[in-house]
Amino acid sequence: MGLPDGALYRMTEVVRHREKRLSALLALQGLSLHEWRALRILYSFPGDVAMSEVIAHSQTDRTALGRTITQLVNRGWVARFPDPEDKRAVYLRVMPASRPIFDQARQWVADYDAQLMACLDDAGLSALDDALQRMMLFIDTP
Repeated sequence: MGLPDGALYRMTEVVRHREKRLSALLALQGLSLHEWRALRILYSFPGDVAMSEVIAHSQTDRTALGRTITQLVNRGWVARFPDPEDKRAVYLRVMPASRPIFDQARQWVADYDAQLMACLDDAGLSALDDALQRMMLFIDTP
């Protein structure tokens, strides 16, 4: 029988390998992959971000994401505060102390991704991007 070898399996393996490599790189800064993902989401929005927005863009379940945010708050990299209009809602704000760590991590991730994608020529990269966009449209169609 053996392991699967179709395109989706290979795509999963590429993502798994990338996450393993990024985890090792980010650990050099004392940053976890989950913390990096949360910071990446927070830095992609101007100003304060609703926790519900972070959840919507996260690959992590609500409970694990909450623990990750608590770690970032404890490090002084993120502030968490209630919505003044809805005490059940929480907002997050990146703190200046996180900027150097985030910038370095972003550069490492970009460099690794560039190395990974260097095996594709322009036509291959375009074909991959097109295929993934079509798959995302299919996934998003009810």
